[in-house]
Amino acid sequence: MPKPQSKEEGHEIPQNPPSRKEENILRESSDSSSSQAHQEVEEANRLPAAASNLDHITEESVRDFDFSTVILSKDSVNKLFERIGVFQLQNISKANLALLAPYFSETHWGWMSDKQVKEFDFSKVPLSKEIINKVFSFEGLPTKASLRIPSISRESLAAISPYFSYQHWGLLSDQQIGNFDFSRLQGTDKEKQNILENLFLLLEEHLPMLTNAFNFFPRKIFLS
Repeated sequence: MPKPQSKEEGHEIPQNPPSRKEENILRESSDSSSSQAHQEVEEANRLPAAASNLDHITEESVRDFDFSTVILSKDSVNKLFERIGVFQLQNISKANLALLAPYFSETHWGWMSDKQVKEFDFSKVPLSKEIINKVFSFEGLPTKASLRIPSISRESLAAISPYFSYQHWGLLSDQQIGNFDFSRLQGTDKEKQNILENLFLLLEEHLPMLTNAFNFFPRKIFLS
């Protein structure tokens, strides 16, 4: 006589379907795994560019090369321009120059053309007195400083003026002085006073251009 089956043996115990919360957790887990895998593939694809140097860039290709596709360093940029020279640096596009400039040596800053300097946004890179002295040097006749400073934009002038020497201040045009934002001057009251005294000594015939300086600074700066 066959043994009667128990309820457990004769019928499958129905499984409760996953709740909506459990479905969401499973879906998020799957999406997360897929996203992580995608990121790993992207990183793997970027490795050759990150690991490569710039030796494959030639004098002929440098002008059209997209430097946003590689990871730059001071060493790689310095080696590039040591190899291809000053003329090729002066042919670099405005977009590429913005990418390369943060890695320039002081020598390379001195290689920039007048056009490049006029169009360059100096507010986007770290600056120093050494860099400004290279870009706006007083060597030769006419000097780079005398040719370049009068044509610098108001925005760039605000960025470079904290690194000016006495001579640099004397090269500002009437319009630059009239439009200069004296609130952007850096340093102590004494240092700001020295700048203004330099402007008065160098530009006595253009004192009306300094009206906005009188409006900005406390009276004590002019009377001390």
